Amino acid sequence: MDEICRFPLFQPTLSPAEFFQKSWIIKLPPNVAEDSRTIVVNLLLDALDQYLNSLVDAQSSADGARGLRILCMVDEAHQILGTKLPSLSRLIRMSRSKGGAIMLVSQSPDDFQGEDDDFLDQMGLVAAFSTNAKPGSAARVLGKGVNLTTLQTGQAYIRRRNDPSARKIKAW
Repeated sequence: MDEICRFPLFQPTLSPAEFFQKSWIIKLPPNVAEDSRTIVVNLLLDALDQYLNSLVDAQSSADGARGLRILCMVDEAHQILGTKLPSLSRLIRMSRSKGGAIMLVSQSPDDFQGEDDDFLDQMGLVAAFSTNAKPGSAARVLGKGVNLTTLQTGQAYIRRRNDPSARKIKAW
């Protein structure tokens, strides 16, 4: 806790609405201990969960698409997957109607292998490019029959929520 108290996290200078209306890139140096890193991520995700899910539903277009209020991207998501952060699961499950989009970026579907909380079913869109990941991991994330090792440059598999299987697309 001593290490985390070095960060000026506990002196709010902005309201939640002011804070989340700004763009932020929060990068922790590599020498920050894993426990401190997890606490920082948990505090931020919990604050976003509390704020975003307290809002009224985002407006919808005629075709039912929700307006986007907030995009939260977690790079190197494997570092927090498996820590069972309840705020992350709630954001993925509930923030869509509020205009929230959560991106979990990782190098391999293997990183999602140990998730007990199967929020992957709640993901609106899952995309994967070429990787040498084990077929079992890719099947869990994208569905059976997906082989990520055979993808060419610019190709990806995508799976939308409620689709039984992934589709191969040309991304560029």
